[in-house]
Amino acid sequence: MKPIIKAVNLSKAYRLDGQNKLSDKSSWLSKLKPFNKVKPENILWALQDVNFEVFPGDILGLIGPNGAGKTTLLKILSRITRPTSGYVDVNGKLGSLLEVGTGFHPYLTGRENVYFYGMLLGMSRREVTRHFDEIIAFSGTERFIDVQLNRYSSGMQVRLAFSVAAHLRCDILLLDEVLSIGDEEFQKRSFNKVNELIKDGRTVILVSHNLPTIQRLSSKVLLLREGQVKIFGEVQVAISAYLNTLDTVSRDEINNSFSIQSTGNSQGFEITAFYVFVNRQAVDHLVCGQETEFKIEYKKSDHTEKIRNIRIRFWSHLGLLLTDLDTSYSDPLLTYHISNEGWLKCQLERFPLKAGRYSVEIVINFDRETDNQTSYMIELDVKEGDFFQSGLVIPFQKEESHPVLVPHKWTVKGLD
Repeated sequence: MKPIIKAVNLSKAYRLDGQNKLSDKSSWLSKLKPFNKVKPENILWALQDVNFEVFPGDILGLIGPNGAGKTTLLKILSRITRPTSGYVDVNGKLGSLLEVGTGFHPYLTGRENVYFYGMLLGMSRREVTRHFDEIIAFSGTERFIDVQLNRYSSGMQVRLAFSVAAHLRCDILLLDEVLSIGDEEFQKRSFNKVNELIKDGRTVILVSHNLPTIQRLSSKVLLLREGQVKIFGEVQVAISAYLNTLDTVSRDEINNSFSIQSTGNSQGFEITAFYVFVNRQAVDHLVCGQETEFKIEYKKSDHTEKIRNIRIRFWSHLGLLLTDLDTSYSDPLLTYHISNEGWLKCQLERFPLKAGRYSVEIVINFDRETDNQTSYMIELDVKEGDFFQSGLVIPFQKEESHPVLVPHKWTVKGLD
């Protein structure tokens, strides 16, 4: 079978000018000073010798840390930018949704923008008309469709933009972090819509930091790091390799806190320290079945948006979300009016995961409908412990073997 996308030795270089701005090799600024005469330290290789093939019907998950080159690759595939060297063959009609809502006009109505944006994406006016009712129903903006777009909330705008793009007829669809837009209900609808496109035989390239989404949808995964392909192939192998390369934790032996770095836009909010307590002692690991407390110290600026919720999420090495400790579950209003400096504590009577190594994600969601958040990732070991308080220690097993423990009791009628 002939590949629908083929990348051969694909590379993309930018140079840094005197104002620390990125300049494309093909821009007018680079012509003032030949690109090959720029010092190596002033060249940024967003992609280096990237090779892969995608076949019709494949669902390719594209993962990697921020700055790995994922969006640059999608822009080359979309013909938005040209590669510095190498080439890519695309055999089919391609639709891309890289920055949701780019092309919307604030002074046009929602109805007018559906036609404008649809034709910008490559749909004919007749095609937009045919799918118009479906687009509006999917977006949930029926009541406001004849209102100017500048009166829409940001969440309504991204829902409308995704709805238009989701009804685009194409052979290949490129999606960059679009399954995390809007509220939870709309995210579920978006996920189901992408599933429909996959069942319809579309080829999809999906960029997401949501590893469970990548695992559920993808048939293969491309892991990028510093512009280079680290793994291309089996889904679980690539996800496991990505989690194992996360190096965001350093241990401060003096005060027993973890130094962590943000993986997103901080919005003026900073976690200054993260502590783990087992049986009220500060430690660098967790123990199955023991009393556990997490303490988050933070600082925020006056212009920081309201904090909608803070979550501590535990992931398996295969990228499966195991449990989610969320302030919006236990106290929905807890974080809305926190001061500019302080701490939050999360307490568990008995820690419910078996022995093993887990990825711990701390997520701060800000008060907007869109996916406006910052997150921190660390790795924590869980030691064996007596979860059921029966005198028996739960032994170490592979992490994918039912890692979550639940308090329970058995009774028997008819004992001999």
